[in-house]
Amino acid sequence: MPYRLNENCVQKQDAAGIWRDIKGGCHPTKERARAHLAALNANVRHDKKAVALKAAMDDLHNIAPSFVMDDNERLDFERTFYNVLNETGDPLKAKLAAYGALKRRKFGLAVKSAQAEVLVMGWGLWFSDTLYRDRQNTHFPRKTELMLDFYKNAPLWYEHGMDKTYGTDPIGKRVHTEVYDHGIWTVHELFKDHSLYMRTFTEIQDGMLALSSDSISHYVQRGYEPVQHSLNVWPLAGWSLTRNEAEPALGSVILNIT
Repeated sequence: MPYRLNENCVQKQDAAGIWRDIKGGCHPTKERARAHLAALNANVRHDKKAVALKAAMDDLHNIAPSFVMDDNERLDFERTFYNVLNETGDPLKAKLAAYGALKRRKFGLAVKSAQAEVLVMGWGLWFSDTLYRDRQNTHFPRKTELMLDFYKNAPLWYEHGMDKTYGTDPIGKRVHTEVYDHGIWTVHELFKDHSLYMRTFTEIQDGMLALSSDSISHYVQRGYEPVQHSLNVWPLAGWSLTRNEAEPALGSVILNIT
């Protein structure tokens, strides 16, 4: 804690590390000085917890910019975070527990509803330069021609249709995209009548899947620039959920059930 007692005075370290009496910190009795110190330290603990909670919420927003908690979800998140933080003293454990509480409220039980729309959200494309090439030794510059408007309901596959169990049938469709300088944020609807829907749902919940884009090969070949290894033409004809993404910077996808 940044405060201490010296006789009947509460002190705080300055920038040089020297302990100095705080304003109004000297008291006629030791008991009053101790009470003042306890109140100050309680405020410090509260402030640290509030900072840790904000960091956890900021992390969630960075993972899913379009995700919005309602009042009940926020209450669950905060209650779980503070309870676990008080018990463990570990912000990471508290954050993961709060994510779990939120996921259970928003995702885990809602899947039973036949009327719920199950959405998959995540970064589908990352814009970078030649210094940050992906596992296939290529990259997408910000200027890449994507033709998004022509593929508004493009299919979502599993492993680019190459998985023997899933085959080539789409598991969902695109419903929304947002283009940023960082990359493309995507939203897809999962088809609940797909025979492997529950497996897909579970793998997404477990953080096993990321997005990988699908395009049209002859356009890609014509737009490829070999010196910079850049993909300058990439019609976004579809996306796939995959366990083996070419670009790790995209991170895992998450579920949103409406």
